Amino acid sequence: MVFSYYSSLNDKKHSKNLYILTIISAFFLPLNLITGFFGMNTGDMFLSSPNGTVTVLAAIVCIAVLGVFWFVKNKDKV
Repeated sequence: MVFSYYSSLNDKKHSKNLYILTIISAFFLPLNLITGFFGMNTGDMFLSSPNGTVTVLAAIVCIAVLGVFWFVKNKDKV
């Protein structure tokens, strides 16, 4: 009885810690990806015009949005 109570308290503590870690990760991961993407040196790469990075990012966002719409539309078929 005492062991199950102690185990339950320990599980609640671990669950709370994982929840906090998930919230922190959900906040910082997109910021880290955006910072890393715009921090790249793209001077000698494909689409290296002044708006090249923005063009690539816009293309990635459009492809992701279209992919999500396709997945939602065909969710029952997959």
